[in-house]
Amino acid sequence: FPSHDIGRELDNYIFLNEEQFFKKMKNGDFAEFTQYNGNFYAMPKYPMKKEQPLCVILEPVGRQQIEKLWTDEGRDYVTIFLAISEEEQEKRLGRR
Repeated sequence: FPSHDIGRELDNYIFLNEEQFFKKMKNGDFAEFTQYNGNFYAMPKYPMKKEQPLCVILEPVGRQQIEKLWTDEGRDYVTIFLAISEEEQEKRLGRR
């Protein structure tokens, strides 16, 4: 879990401790979640109103989770996959 202030909101991020995160995950509060570099990241369901268009950028596992959620909800969606080279992936990961 990031070592930021727990509960602090920063640039569209809310930092939770491990107990808070797993409680929300168990309760189904997240539209998608993943683990990267030892940290957990998730997108809450609450900003996703069915009647409003929404654009999200996700990695493949998150996309699969969102597609399942929206299919189960009967929501229309379009996915676009943008492939990048392995070299570009390594450069981007190095900047994180």
